Amino acid sequence: HYVDWLGNHLLHLVCVANDNLEVLKYLVERKCDPNRKSTGTYLELPLHHACRNNRNIDFIKFFIEQKNDPNEKNSMGY
Repeated sequence: HYVDWLGNHLLHLVCVANDNLEVLKYLVERKCDPNRKSTGTYLELPLHHACRNNRNIDFIKFFIEQKNDPNEKNSMGY
């Protein structure tokens, strides 16, 4: 499983650089964990990245359907 130098996993990066929901679903079907937090400083869910960086509201709905807690805070309290 890919992790970048900031501790972001593949789903985190997809939320920043892609707005095609089918790509996201494909990766989850291939066992990318939608509930896995980043391992860097901020300890964020992919949902955090989708809310902050993605214009496709269906990404946010998808993560909530995958049991991401919309009230989960990152290490900075956001």
